[in-house]
Amino acid sequence: MNVIFFMTHPIFTPYYIIPIDMLSLWTLLFATLDLRNERAAGSAAFPQPANA
Repeated sequence: MNVIFFMTHPIFTPYYIIPIDMLSLWTLLFATLDLRNERAAGSAAFPQPANA
């Protein structure tokens, strides 16, 4: 049991987990923002004709 703990402990310390979580969060955030910008740019490229 001790061997398993000491082999896996460095992987699960906050020094590794928190930066990995933050990088994942920022990556997902910017990916969703980029998708929103692409949708907005796509709808602006082909405006719908106005009904008179």
